[in-house]
Amino acid sequence: MTQQIESARRPLQVLNLFGYTGLATLAAARAGARVTHVDASKHVVTWARENQALSGMQDRPIRWIIDDALKFVEREGRRQSGYDALILDPPKFGRGPKGEVWEFYRLLPALLQGCANILSQEPAFIILTAYAIQASSLTLYYGLERAV
Repeated sequence: MTQQIESARRPLQVLNLFGYTGLATLAAARAGARVTHVDASKHVVTWARENQALSGMQDRPIRWIIDDALKFVEREGRRQSGYDALILDPPKFGRGPKGEVWEFYRLLPALLQGCANILSQEPAFIILTAYAIQASSLTLYYGLERAV
């Protein structure tokens, strides 16, 4: 990821969904990207911002958003926002800030389609990880391929 960001001939706009405590966000920002970090938990976004300060990166362009990932992506699509790179680390199950329910198998296709709608004309990369699910990496590969 950092190599793609550093070697880009333009500043990349990176979207980190399910950003948790911000490790990927901070790595992307350190490499030179403008990052939008989205997580449904106010507690972990606060933790991520503390990690930014502890890393001495307060001046890096990071937007911290507390929101449901799918709702955020759909809203960005309506706004015709664009991102050059996507980082997605969805849990198997979770809850949004207003009680929205996230279920990996049920909502991942809609999330990936929404992400395809906000991907720039010159995307640099997409990172999709998944854990605690009973699916092979090929399942993720084909789901991502179908969406984008």
